[in-house]
Amino acid sequence: MLTSNLKNKPLANTYILKQYLAKDGEFYVMVGVDFSQNHIIFKSKRYLDIIDKYSKKFNINKSLISAIIKEESYFNPLAKSHIPAYGLMQIIPTANGKDAYRKLTGENKILSPKYLLDSKNNIELGTQYLEIIQQNYLKGIIDPKKLLYCTISTYNIGIGSLFRSIMNRERITDFNNLQKESIEKINKMTSEELYSHLISSDKLSIEAKHYLPKVLESFRLFDGYYSKTKADSLEIREETREKIDLFIEKYKF
Repeated sequence: MLTSNLKNKPLANTYILKQYLAKDGEFYVMVGVDFSQNHIIFKSKRYLDIIDKYSKKFNINKSLISAIIKEESYFNPLAKSHIPAYGLMQIIPTANGKDAYRKLTGENKILSPKYLLDSKNNIELGTQYLEIIQQNYLKGIIDPKKLLYCTISTYNIGIGSLFRSIMNRERITDFNNLQKESIEKINKMTSEELYSHLISSDKLSIEAKHYLPKVLESFRLFDGYYSKTKADSLEIREETREKIDLFIEKYKF
């Protein structure tokens, strides 16, 4: 493993790809970075308190929030796309950012990049938008698994594109009717049929078809991590309670 010049400590999450002696006489080492599951969890820990806060506020699964952040920005708070979209959850000022801020404050406002690059603001808006997707756009979907699939896809492509793909429409003439028909059709599909549609529909881009399985993979990763963390916490609390009980018994409090 590559080591630093400081006390020969290994550099975290690195591995050697190639070592060679160049013509200038210098010895070079090419290194790779290990973006393993543990590394993702490590990167996410910086934002867990914020994620947990808004998960509870908006009643959105924190594993879903974390999975979307991982896919959208790889937990880079300064991420910016060509669209442009900003920050951890890639908020678009004129689209999901505007919708989420209006729901939060009642104001129609185009938010600045500075505001959106603040991690707390960004996660609040992104999670608010997830609530809008589930409680407004997808309200009426009965099965939680199908709701999860549609929520993930909608975050990526928008609700109009989702409904057009479900109903095989080229354009939207009456959104309310399209929404009603789409949700009725989704409820009649099995979760397997819906998943297959969302990763193969000709109405969706290649990026959109890849988005759902990638986010689901991360969702399972974070769900496992949070479940283990909760179990460990409960175990520690139970152990502490037993010690307190023994202490009280010993000293007859």
